[in-house]
Amino acid sequence: MYNSQERIQTKDYFLIAIVAGAYLLHMLRNITELYSAFPIMISGVSCLFYLTRREKIDALGFGVFLVFILTYLLPLIYSYLWYPGEDYLIPFARYLYIIPFAVFCIFAITNINSYVYLLKVFAIFILIGGFSIFYQIVFGPILWFPDASEREGLVRFSSLVGSLTAYGIFGGLALPIIYFLFENKLVRNICLAVIVMAMLCTLQKAAIANIVLFVIFLSLSSSLLTKLKIIGFVAFGLPVAIFIFYYLDVSYVVATVDNILRLKEGSGDSDVPFFQSILDRLWFLPSQLYEMHGPSGMLFGVGMVGGSGTLGFPEYPMAHNGLFDLLFIGGILNFLVFTTLVIFVLQRLSAAKKLFATQSFPHDVLKVSIFIYVLLLINMLFAGPLHVQPYGGVAFYAITVFICLRYDSFRRAATLEK
Repeated sequence: MYNSQERIQTKDYFLIAIVAGAYLLHMLRNITELYSAFPIMISGVSCLFYLTRREKIDALGFGVFLVFILTYLLPLIYSYLWYPGEDYLIPFARYLYIIPFAVFCIFAITNINSYVYLLKVFAIFILIGGFSIFYQIVFGPILWFPDASEREGLVRFSSLVGSLTAYGIFGGLALPIIYFLFENKLVRNICLAVIVMAMLCTLQKAAIANIVLFVIFLSLSSSLLTKLKIIGFVAFGLPVAIFIFYYLDVSYVVATVDNILRLKEGSGDSDVPFFQSILDRLWFLPSQLYEMHGPSGMLFGVGMVGGSGTLGFPEYPMAHNGLFDLLFIGGILNFLVFTTLVIFVLQRLSAAKKLFATQSFPHDVLKVSIFIYVLLLINMLFAGPLHVQPYGGVAFYAITVFICLRYDSFRRAATLEK
């Protein structure tokens, strides 16, 4: 019996790694467009291995998730009602690209172990993406990555994770996974250092913001000793580290700090100020879509064109705000259903946390899940519909599907713990 369960778990782990890896290596489509079909195909084939397996699912959670998916599909129809003359082959492909992964999660992520394994796979690919940035700093750009740009006199490189802005956002999602769920302390510290340094090398304000949010999360959710360590690091260790970086003129770190704090004369001249950038994304940029599509466009949604460059329409203005993207893609209904789903998942995560002792493994898993979910939502305010993109979609649907459909896994774990 034990060997049988072990073989099933090994098969699950293998399929999870293959399917998640296929999506997280989405940049390979820049080598050949044929790769775009591979994650979809491998998801479908992998689901076939689970057809004979009968696993209980949460009826309420499944209902909430099903309503979300059905609402998610409505903008496909809206597209032809508002802009019937557009070509929708690529936009539809981008919009639906991550959905087969969500379906795979329904079949494969059936217990806490497989769920944690998927989160670790995600973090490992983020780590690999960090090394891809270091490689380009030393050896020059990788030709099949998105084009590099310049900021503060330095070259900004994209990564295996995606565009120039992707790593500063999605790197932050991996930090709590590594800190709380990687068992080996040495491996954990090395991985954290690599990802943080890679995030700084993106020269992104979002990278700094996400690192700060991670530190705040740690200070709020850790023991008193950890809180004191964080206070000590922020008060003494961080200023010393910044001084050393400036003294040694570590260019990428110095340029990133200058871009936020404007410590040097003339620093940040090549970019919009930090707080101005926030204000732009909260209304100025979304207002351009409002002027184009009007109040009815925001109320009912205009379909794929509402997603602008994210969904393959670079000629239309971008909101750079995921909540407005939800409105302009699918209207108030799309926004309300998404918001309901998010509240439902966060409420369940919060309720499940109360079932476990503070230092227990399931408690850490729930803590990590809450932080990733909240961090995704915060970044959506300033980036776009992250759940549509491969890395954001893998994180979003891993948590959403597991909490909606397999909530009983935590109840069973709590019973065993007692």
